[in-house]
Amino acid sequence: YQARRELIAGFVPWDDPNYAVDEQWAWFHPYGQEFDADEVVEADLKLINHSPGSRTFQVKVHGSEYLTPEKDSASLSLKGGEQGRLKFRFRVAPGTPSGTQVYTASIRTGEVTLDHWIEGLVHIE
Repeated sequence: YQARRELIAGFVPWDDPNYAVDEQWAWFHPYGQEFDADEVVEADLKLINHSPGSRTFQVKVHGSEYLTPEKDSASLSLKGGEQGRLKFRFRVAPGTPSGTQVYTASIRTGEVTLDHWIEGLVHIE
């Protein structure tokens, strides 16, 4: 694991290679949910600041044709090594056909921009 971190450190724009090694430094919880049309879906976006110092994460969420975020952006400042979360709510449109809808989040922090970096799923009954 340590050898992998050292190898990756030279290839990533981060101040800590754990951003490239830890696939869950940013994720939606729960990842997948089941709802009916015309309901509200809640999801936490969880973040870990692997950096040694403070970092502000600016997040923009993206819905779909049938899934609309109540607010589409938020930011969170975390000290080095700290974990935090942002809450998002999505409205499932009336008349949404059954199937799976995907929502994503773009994350910006410092010089790093990650478009549609993470996703969550909503299965409509």
